Amino acid sequence: MAAEPRRSCQDPVPHCDKPCNKVLACGHLCLDKCHVGSCAPCTQRIDITCRCGRTSARSACHQGTIEHPQCFRVCRAQLNCGRHECGERCCSGEKKAAERRKQKRSANDNYEPEHICLQVCGRLLKCGKHACQQLCHRGPCMACPEAIFDEISCSCGRTVLQPPQPCGTRPPECRFPCTRARPCDHPSVSHQCHPDETACPKCPFLMEKSCICGKKMLKNQPCWFEEGRCGLPCGKKLKCGTHDCRKPCHKPGECEDAGITGSHCSQLCGKIRKSCDHTCAEECHAPYPCKEDKPCQSKTFITCPCQHRKQEVRCQATMLNPSPTRDSTLKCDDECLRLQRNRQLAEALKIDPETHTDDHIPYSDTTLKLFRENITWAQAQEREFRVFAGTPEDKRLRFKPMPAHQRAFLHTLAEDFGLDSESQDPEPHRHVCIFKTPRFVSAPKKTLAQCLRIAKSLAAALNPPVPVATTSQQEYFNALLLSNLRFGLTTDELETALATELSTASRAGPALTFAISFLPASDEVLIKAVPNRTAAAIATSLASTPQAVETALTTLKTAIAKTVTREKLAGGWWGEKRVGGSFVALRKLGGGTGKKKEVEEENVEEDLLAAAKKDEEERERGKEGRRG
Repeated sequence: MAAEPRRSCQDPVPHCDKPCNKVLACGHLCLDKCHVGSCAPCTQRIDITCRCGRTSARSACHQGTIEHPQCFRVCRAQLNCGRHECGERCCSGEKKAAERRKQKRSANDNYEPEHICLQVCGRLLKCGKHACQQLCHRGPCMACPEAIFDEISCSCGRTVLQPPQPCGTRPPECRFPCTRARPCDHPSVSHQCHPDETACPKCPFLMEKSCICGKKMLKNQPCWFEEGRCGLPCGKKLKCGTHDCRKPCHKPGECEDAGITGSHCSQLCGKIRKSCDHTCAEECHAPYPCKEDKPCQSKTFITCPCQHRKQEVRCQATMLNPSPTRDSTLKCDDECLRLQRNRQLAEALKIDPETHTDDHIPYSDTTLKLFRENITWAQAQEREFRVFAGTPEDKRLRFKPMPAHQRAFLHTLAEDFGLDSESQDPEPHRHVCIFKTPRFVSAPKKTLAQCLRIAKSLAAALNPPVPVATTSQQEYFNALLLSNLRFGLTTDELETALATELSTASRAGPALTFAISFLPASDEVLIKAVPNRTAAAIATSLASTPQAVETALTTLKTAIAKTVTREKLAGGWWGEKRVGGSFVALRKLGGGTGKKKEVEEENVEEDLLAAAKKDEEERERGKEGRRG
């Protein structure tokens, strides 16, 4: 401050030495000393960020008007239309777009103003004529706002829509029949009027047409079918002049060598090589001759002197080496020597090896016995064994669960084959597994059925039948006759009641099947024994001879009589005398002696009464035992 005070208004205003500190337009304070008049521009330096906020730079104060610089970062945020990207350099809404994507907001109201697409949609509307004029948007465009002021008719012109109509309206559906003429001049199949882009139904008429190669006329071909094929090979000479086209019926110009440049084809040469008698295996090389510089890869055989051993080798012949060095013959091995000894021994004993057979049976008696009980099932299991034995890759075979007597057959058969066997899992899932071990060599050469025939022939040779002197040909019974049965009894009930006895007779004796039927105009029932003529049945030791059939029926007679009495299948009471059940008699169908029939009937009646009396006594003893 001045020492002397101001005396006039024109005297200068005194100043102090302190800073001005006035607030400038940019918001900073004036740093000059206390002065008169307006302050000088701000000279401070500040940090200014770019428009997107990713980078910053130091600059002089902008005196209150800040203009953010632009960096070189390009914004890749998606616009609200979902079709375009922002693409602006240093976009101010890039950070907001990143925050929106983190929050998974996609509604149009939440898009930044910088990311609103201002382009015209321009997509073709459903009408196919006009483009969408709205701002670029998500989803399908709205319907075309234009209108049509022309009539819209169907193809035949008999169904018309009157204007105005929305743009894109399709022609109306016409219910009148189509009037288009067919180019084949066949009558048209009745169908409804349709647009031009929809084809008429195919002509169904059959006619005779030539195949596409022109070799054969094909009958009953549909009129619309244009490419009928005869299936015969083409047979035309190819460009090489040596081979014929093997392609089946095809259009002209589509032979095998159609796409091959040059004068050769894709087939193998096939010419006889000069170095050997084999054919050339190279691809067709016409018109040039075979080079034969590569070894021939055709296969040939070399054998031992006795022709037992045989080995396949490659020819390996070339033009320069037509006879390659290799062993021309094989050496005989121990098997060859064994066969030679057998031939010499057969010649000395005058035995023909082709017709000679032995009587050796490679199966145990237990196996043959179990085989006879169910031949059909046992043969199926034997086939499984032989397939398993003939497959070297298989080491283990598992059978399905089965009863104990069937598992016993598998165990004995495995022992005869040289296989190991064991039963696994508890009942009712117990099953048999067989394994190949070092002691297994191969399956027996003879089947079980063949061994049964051999055993039968041996038994017949050891026990020749005793000749019986008869004056006339003996006749044997082949059926059972049941009479005086319960009223209303059916064959189904009889078959159910006698199933156990009949199946036991079939297994124990010859192979038989039993047919139960009522005699015409009678209440008597006939049980006829029919021999089983299958190969498995013929192989059994008990053949279905007339004598064996009668023996089986005689054994079956008593069992059926007991069952009829026990199940009360016979008639009831007659006065004070009870009818002794049904009469079970042996019968000879198609003939027989009446005398023998009467004798058998009397014996059967006595046997039946005795069996009934015995059953009653056993029931009485059982009741007394329960009372005691």
